[in-house]
This record gives sequence, C-alpha cells and structure tokens, in this order.
Amino acid sequence: MEFRTDPMWTDTLGLCGFMEQSIGESAHAYVVAHLNGEVYDRNPDWSYNTTSEHLRFDFHSRKFLFQNWVGPGTWLFDPITGTQNEQVATDHPSGLAATRVMDRYIEVRTSGLIRAYDIDGTDSIGTAEWYLSGSHSEPGHISYGGDRIAWIAKNDGRIFKYDLEAKAEIEFVRTINMACIGLWYSVKYDIFISLHDNGDNTTSIRVWANEVAAYAISAPVALDPIVSGQISRIQVQVTGEHGEPIEGQLVDWSILSGAGQLVSTQSAADMDGYAEVQYEAPFAPGAADIQAEVTY
Repeated sequence: MEFRTDPMWTDTLGLCGFMEQSIGESAHAYVVAHLNGEVYDRNPDWSYNTTSEHLRFDFHSRKFLFQNWVGPGTWLFDPITGTQNEQVATDHPSGLAATRVMDRYIEVRTSGLIRAYDIDGTDSIGTAEWYLSGSHSEPGHISYGGDRIAWIAKNDGRIFKYDLEAKAEIEFVRTINMACIGLWYSVKYDIFISLHDNGDNTTSIRVWANEVAAYAISAPVALDPIVSGQISRIQVQVTGEHGEPIEGQLVDWSILSGAGQLVSTQSAADMDGYAEVQYEAPFAPGAADIQAEVTY
C-alpha cells in the first residue's frame, strides 16, 4: 500500500501517516514506518478524509498536531496510539499544511515562498516571510534542526537551512538529486529520510547521509578552445552515489603526459559539484593528458 496524504517524520517513532488498507478503499489506517521498511498499524479505524489531513510537529510546545481543513480545526495528536485529543484551534491556518514554529505558523509553498500565519489560526492570507533561493515548482517539508534552525526540503530533492528567528534562509545545503514525495531531516541520526512513489501503489524509504561522500568524478573537459600559448579552463564534476553534487570536495590536478602547465594543482568543487583548473598550453604543437583525482 502507499501513504495517501502528507506523512511526518519523528525521531522517536519513525515515519507516521495514513495509508490505504487496500487499493481504492476509502478507509485508511494510521501507521508508523521504520527505516528497515517495517510498517506497524497503530490505528486501523481512522475515518477521516485523509486528502485533507496533515500531521505536524509543534516546534514550540514539542507536541504533535493533527490538522484537518475540512473540519476545520487543529487537535493535539497522540502518535503512539494514533488518536486525536484536545482541540487547540477551531480553524486551520491558510487551509494548507502549516507548521507551528516559535511565535507563528509557517508553510512552504510550491513557489518557494515561506508564508507566515498568526498563532490563533484566524489569519487565512498570511504574510510573505521569505523566498527560497532558486526557482521552485514543488511543495516542501519543514523539519526541526535545533537551536532555532529548521531544515526545509523540497520534493525535487533540494534542501535548505532556515533561521526561524531571523526569518531568513541561511544557505542551500545540498540536493539528493532525486524527486520524492517527502523529505525530512533527523536531528537524532543526522540523516535525511525521503519517501518515494514506486508507481505500483507502493512507496519506498531512502536514507541519505548529511555529509555526502564523493563517489564519482567525470572526465576532464575543456570549457575554452585549447590555443597555443593561451590559458584555457578545464572542468570536472564530483558526484555522490546517486549523482548528487559534492560541494567543497578538493580535486587534485596533474599532467600525466605532454607539454604545458597548470596554473594550480588543486581546486574545490562549487555547489553544483564542478571544479576547474587553468591550463596554459605550450607554443609548440602537441597534446597533454590532464588528470583529475579525488580521495574517497
């Protein structure tokens, strides 16, 4: 089976959400999935319309919330038994999935806009708080990072660090280079967890290290024509096992054979995993074999 609505990651339990009990069935069960792929049915009798439901973690109270904008309302939620408890708001901010942080609710729009809403949930429009860098067309998830920091992960695989107090993006962190239907950060394990639609009414969980190790390096290519007596740029890309770029990876350059010289023997990869070196070609005709290496 597959998750039918926006699930939630929690370090204490795992991936929590609502799942079909059989293909095409309207009734759903509240389940908890662990990183080993095991799924545990916590409440098989959930009766809400899960297309309008969301589970969220309240960064302020450190409690779990269940939100339903058809109701509408927000309730405290017991993630162990899969039951809703005391109602804490009679409205749902924005009618979309919003997360309580510090003194407000925030949500991540598909456009990359972070929109804030009043804590009482009556503000249905909200205010623009920040636009994430780059262009965006996918929804995102917010995970607590500790010390007023949130991790914002988009469903296209990009991950950002966000300062909840300054209300501003800290940096673009990395990408898993893979589309997903959910992506979260685990403070306890310092990893990222992604959820993927397999296309056959099943979903799969992947685990990603926060610090990605280099796995492959492309062959050197000239960005400029090689002309006698002139300097040209040579480039490689360093990637992880799944093609994700490795920012900051040091690349060692050398000339295995032939004439000419390198302006430097080491360079660092940029945020897209590309590293460059300048090659000065000799005046005499000839060829050079340039090598790029990284230490795995």
